[in-house]
Amino acid sequence: MAAAQMPDSAQSAVVQAGGDCQELQQLHIYFGSQTGTAEGFARDLGDDAASYGMNVQVHDLEGFCPRSFASDVRVAIFILATAGEGEPTDNAAGLHRWMLKVTPEASLTDLTFAVFGLGDRTHANFNPMGKLTDGAMERLGGRRLCKLGEGDDSDDIVRDFQAWTSQLLWPALEKLLGVSVSTGGEHLGSESHLPDPVLRVSANVSTLPPEGPGKPADVLARFYFQAEQVRVTGVSELRQSPSPEEGLSTVQVDLDLSAAPGVLAGYVAAGTLELLPENSPQDVAAVLPLLGISEAAKPGDIGDLDCCITFVPVADGELRKPFPTPCSLRHALTRYCDLRRAPTRQMLTVLQPTLQSAAARERVARLLADRVAMRLLQHEALAVSQV
Repeated sequence: MAAAQMPDSAQSAVVQAGGDCQELQQLHIYFGSQTGTAEGFARDLGDDAASYGMNVQVHDLEGFCPRSFASDVRVAIFILATAGEGEPTDNAAGLHRWMLKVTPEASLTDLTFAVFGLGDRTHANFNPMGKLTDGAMERLGGRRLCKLGEGDDSDDIVRDFQAWTSQLLWPALEKLLGVSVSTGGEHLGSESHLPDPVLRVSANVSTLPPEGPGKPADVLARFYFQAEQVRVTGVSELRQSPSPEEGLSTVQVDLDLSAAPGVLAGYVAAGTLELLPENSPQDVAAVLPLLGISEAAKPGDIGDLDCCITFVPVADGELRKPFPTPCSLRHALTRYCDLRRAPTRQMLTVLQPTLQSAAARERVARLLADRVAMRLLQHEALAVSQV
């Protein structure tokens, strides 16, 4: 799946602030992204800012120009992922090189900035790109808009981002720009007021309630709504013995695009491409007993996995879905649940009371209470699956 690009141009916005009509300073949002998560956060942030009348531009750091940044940008927000074992993402390499060699003479005293870094606490170097950028902007004279935000992919990175924006970033922007970005006491970006949709299950899709238009529940769910289905014709590993010194294993994936012409029309060499794999039938079958779900007893019967599911909003609220529906439960477990990855704290917290085995519930409760064990669970060397 290739992410759609958003134009960097934005019209000047004039809003009512404090009783006077004033032209807003332009807000510049920069993203350094390897897998699309940071880019998704940045574009969501830009959409939210624009909906409140802010004059905003979202920039891919691939085109970062130090000269124009220093002379033209007054308010900047950086959303930065870290690649590998502490390296910058490919598109943020230019920013990284500039920050390492720039001297204090390149003054940024007119800049107000904020940084949110994405990382994984199970790695030895957590969020170095975010920390480096936050420190470099301050060293060059920039004024920090709010405290450095950090998202942990081994726990709940979406929750971390929402907490940072709602509790720190939006209140600071509200004060800096003199505009209101809150409704009903909650700042934009805080989705705690949006109740989870209700899951409906039926043996026949025709008996499910009709679905209205829905939106992805968060930036990670967006991948499922934008993806195109294609056929994989071959997978070959190009390096059989990966090592940290030589780089990790490289895999070649051959795709047949004949059934989806134009799906990669906007893709260019060295660009980012998201591949969304399916779980094997064996992995799906292994998780069923834990959830109290069963296959059909015999061919022709309708088992739990053959039931159809959909989501409906609570009352007249906005519908935000974790994946496209209607679909079968088998389809949901196969395509939209990462069964090969160790569960995060959020996943286990939700699953623990629903586990069919009392012994399993007790073991998971003990695990949730042990933060060190939860960190170890996410370590790549263990390769622990959901089961």
